[in-house]
Amino acid sequence: MNDLSAIRELAQNAELETALETLRAWASTHARAEFIFCDQQLANIQITQKPYLAGRITFDDHKRNMANVTHALLEKLDELEGQNQAQENGTNPGAPFHALSCDRVDQTDAFEQYRKQFATHKIQFYYLYGAEPQAHKSLFTRLALELEARNKRTVLQIDLNIKESRDPQIYKEKFVRDLYSKLGVNPDLHENLLDSNLQFLIEKSPKIKALGAQDAVFILAHVSHWTWDKDLTPAAARWFILDFCKCVLPADAPSVLFFFSFDYDETYDASVKTQVVEAVTKSDFVQALPELGMVLRRHVGAWLAEHPQFVPTSQERNEILNNQFAAPEYVMETVEEVLNQIIDNSKNRLTR
Repeated sequence: MNDLSAIRELAQNAELETALETLRAWASTHARAEFIFCDQQLANIQITQKPYLAGRITFDDHKRNMANVTHALLEKLDELEGQNQAQENGTNPGAPFHALSCDRVDQTDAFEQYRKQFATHKIQFYYLYGAEPQAHKSLFTRLALELEARNKRTVLQIDLNIKESRDPQIYKEKFVRDLYSKLGVNPDLHENLLDSNLQFLIEKSPKIKALGAQDAVFILAHVSHWTWDKDLTPAAARWFILDFCKCVLPADAPSVLFFFSFDYDETYDASVKTQVVEAVTKSDFVQALPELGMVLRRHVGAWLAEHPQFVPTSQERNEILNNQFAAPEYVMETVEEVLNQIIDNSKNRLTR
């Protein structure tokens, strides 16, 4: 714990590179899986420092980028210190994914079936879709963490936000540029990004060099109802799959799984749901996981029964169901908020 406290002090004193190198050394004997996190953040520092020193980005942008690294590092230290404290207490107050593990049986079953069906495919594509409050990203995170825990492999998670444009070429380039940056590769390495491909990017990425054939990269590309375009969005996705990802990855490369996440808000524009569902069902190249729907009260009851470490008595579990889940169904965002509070309350109880 003292080692982590010293690293925290370095981070708070803006000695980020030293802090990350020290954390990497600590991880070599305590948690080798954290090498990837350290390498990611060190790469993020280089991505912002070089353009800033060359005058290509402003001080404010550079400062914001460094603040993001600091925030990520401090969050990681919180997580590691919590794990250490749990080990010292002989308890497990809850891995980060516990609050994500309620229901979604249809989606997780379908994903496992597809994973077996396409086990030999290095590159795979999936759709996540449903109403906005159904926590698409949470399912993405859950699938990654469950694969990591079950198969004792490393799963690198990358989160992209597809930015709006009305020009097809600019739309594609914004997406590829963001993908390059998130994987720690300078987009300017390639003269024309749209002429590059996934193989080139994988070979250049410092974040992927530490991964082997048994590992995986999960990439979430999210499109909201605010930026959905019934013509542009599906066409760009098709180009990305058939052109940019048309390559053969080396045998020692990790598997790369893309999750195209579409949400809709029928109160904003009811036609978006129809367009999303049509695009998903028409695809010949992307496996659609079942639509994200409401979480039933019984699903919450099942979660409570499966996690007595958080709510040890049946009386407490019934009180939660009666007071906080009296209705027959809820959106996943609401469910996760309550479950996170239950987990936090159990941690507080353990530390009293």
